[in-house]
Amino acid sequence: MASSLSALRPVNEILSQLAVEAGSTLNEQLIADKVFEKIQLDEGQFTGTILVENSRNYMGAGGADVNFKRSPGAARARLDGFDFTTLTFQTEAHGLEAAIAYEDLVSSQYPIDMKEREIRRITRALLLEREVNAANLLFDTSNWTGYNNTLSTFNSSVNTDATGIQWNSAGAEPIMDLRALIDTVRANSHGIMPDTVVMGHRCFRAIQSSLDALGLVGSSTNGLANAGRRSLSKSAAIEVLKDQIEVENIFVGSARRETANPYQTSSEAQIWTDDSIFCGIMRGSDAVVNRGQVKALPLAAVCLENFGMKSGEQPYKDIRTDVWVEHRYQDKVISANYGYLLTDILA
Repeated sequence: MASSLSALRPVNEILSQLAVEAGSTLNEQLIADKVFEKIQLDEGQFTGTILVENSRNYMGAGGADVNFKRSPGAARARLDGFDFTTLTFQTEAHGLEAAIAYEDLVSSQYPIDMKEREIRRITRALLLEREVNAANLLFDTSNWTGYNNTLSTFNSSVNTDATGIQWNSAGAEPIMDLRALIDTVRANSHGIMPDTVVMGHRCFRAIQSSLDALGLVGSSTNGLANAGRRSLSKSAAIEVLKDQIEVENIFVGSARRETANPYQTSSEAQIWTDDSIFCGIMRGSDAVVNRGQVKALPLAAVCLENFGMKSGEQPYKDIRTDVWVEHRYQDKVISANYGYLLTDILA
């Protein structure tokens, strides 16, 4: 079995702190670490089993045949139960390194330490890859089989309370559609209310300028700063959504990344699909980790993490210094029925 990178190269704590700091400046743009509840594993616990509690165990005795009343001297009715659902997990290391020539280290006239610069570049690349992996999981229809639809199909076959009108078209009512989505997730998850909505950047822009949302901020006579505007600010739109759909965690995927190969003409793209929305239960697993097993209440998806960003350096014979950053995790779908993906939100 191959040795881990961290075992071969001692972690440099100063550089690790820099790796964390380099990511903190992107907090407004990157949302992956905020969306997922994180289950902390032991650093060497790369594989294991997840025991997911069956929610039906907590939904009552069920059926008209169960009689809760007990006659004198009679036995009590027995409460039947359902087994855990089991899933396996396997975390993976995600890391990059960069080499800095000895001459560059000692003679650079740039107003920044070359090691710090490389750590910042590596950390940014890893954080963007983390964002891509999160978007690929939540916005992939194959992960939510039976719990995904286009907006128009959702309206016609799942919940007719939705308008089915794409949000950048006349007559759209995005808040009405989101309420219908919330109710659908609640019905699929035994009455538990969803706590998280993740949407693409242009979906959110459509909400900011929709009459549906603008009509909820009041008039200029009561001193509301956004009254009379043709578009709500980001903070005002999020507050309207939190109030109207009663979901606390609302995230907008606005990050972009380079998609061209090195030395080709630069080409950037959105990481989160612009016209998609995910809604689901992403908080409250109450996870317990013990000897390779994770016991948790069901969520739509979680992040299983061995360790966050850490970094170090390895000098090589006064020729160069290699600096590296690595983290180890897996984003995992736990219960598909606890999430729902809507696509084709925009025309």
